[in-house]
Parts: sequence; structure tokens; C-alpha cells
Amino acid sequence: KKGAEVDPPELEKMKEQFQKQNFSFTSFKRLSNEVLTVSAKSASEVKLPNGANATLQLQGIKDGTATVRVAIPRQPTLDVELGRQGAVYQKAGRYVGGELILVLSPPAR
Repeated sequence: KKGAEVDPPELEKMKEQFQKQNFSFTSFKRLSNEVLTVSAKSASEVKLPNGANATLQLQGIKDGTATVRVAIPRQPTLDVELGRQGAVYQKAGRYVGGELILVLSPPAR
């Protein structure tokens, strides 16, 4: 909520989506960008910029939509649905005076 920086510019889409949902964030900055493969056999882990580790595990796929279990310390464990279009935004804790958001999106085609 400090300044109006959007870095990189492709985060403008995220900013617009947040404004539509009445979230009052004003600046957006990508801190990392990783590609993970999630499977049902074992959880995949990603280290977050705030030092926590998030785990993602595929629960199933139905009609082209994947259900992924997302576990982040001190946040509720959620099952999110992820299709070929769009992204899912998951709160991942505080970070340097702001909120850390984990963005889950399908692989680029």
C-alpha cells in the first residue's frame, strides 16, 4: 500500500483483478518466478521469499481442471481449482511491510 509501482508490467492484470475484488493494494512486485510440476504421488515444495515453504500436491484432474492442495505455514490449507485459463491468488503471509501472495497458474502453452 505504498506507492503505485507495478514491476514487471504484466502484474497490471493482477492489480486490476484485485481492484475488482476491493483489495486496496496499490503496488505490486514480483519477488520470484518458479515453474513446478505437481503430482498426486508426492508434494512439491517451493521456498517463499519470507522464508516459509509452501507445499503443493495434485488432488485430481476432472474435465481439464486440476485440484491442487496448497499448504502454507500459518495459513489455512486449501484445495484450489486451476483450469487452463486464469490464475489463483493465495495469501502467503506478511513480507517487508506488505502481503506476500502466491500466484498459481497453468503452464504456458
